[in-house]
Amino acid sequence: TDTEPAGFQEYFIAFLPWLFLAGFMFYMFSQVRTNGNQIMQFGKSKAKEMDEEAPKVTFKDVAGAEEAKEELEDFVKEVSKKCMVFVDEAYYEYVEDPSYGSMIDLVRAGQKNLIVTRTASKIHGMAGLRVGFGFGHVDLLKKLSQIQTGQMNVLGLAGAAASYKDTEFQNFTRRKTRESKLIMEEMIKDLGLRTTKSHANFVFFETGRAVEEINGELKKKGIISGRPFPPYLKWSRVSLQKPEEMRYFAQTYKQLFG
Repeated sequence: TDTEPAGFQEYFIAFLPWLFLAGFMFYMFSQVRTNGNQIMQFGKSKAKEMDEEAPKVTFKDVAGAEEAKEELEDFVKEVSKKCMVFVDEAYYEYVEDPSYGSMIDLVRAGQKNLIVTRTASKIHGMAGLRVGFGFGHVDLLKKLSQIQTGQMNVLGLAGAAASYKDTEFQNFTRRKTRESKLIMEEMIKDLGLRTTKSHANFVFFETGRAVEEINGELKKKGIISGRPFPPYLKWSRVSLQKPEEMRYFAQTYKQLFG
């Protein structure tokens, strides 16, 4: 027998899933237009919103530049009321500015939502051994100990403990780093390049050309320089080595790009 033509109700039921899908896609695209790439943000963020006129964060704010102790303390005290604050003090031993200070004092004062970390990878030269440690409230550390994974290697722990006691070596490293930094700062000044004030064991300066191109030419001279740091693709981050090696770097850089 011939089947009767489908009625409106049957057509509607058949296309109902597609109508839901179309409506969902319309909602998603409207979110993209209004919220940028925050496509899955269904509620308003509690974080402070930034408008187009607000100052943007630069590399100088976060790498190699010091933060006044009072300003950072105020930030930690305020934000820690709402969430955990993690302060990385990997370059703490290099900083010589008197306005800089560790946040460990806040831990001693009983601040609970705060972790301050240090590492043996920088001034102690043990990056390959992967040794780091942190400071926090005793209640917080007890919770972390229950969920930690893995164990520190014995060789790394022994080496780090010995190096932290060897203040003579640390002072020696600081002196040589300071000497190497002065060599680089003089090169940057002679070439009229922009730079940040570094309080670490590297310098960061504007090259005026793609850093990958710079690195390619330096490699031909036996020099391996730092990777690009987007969006600063025309800036170079150079880790400081021995003073004699930095003299060779400065001489070579001037010959190639001066």
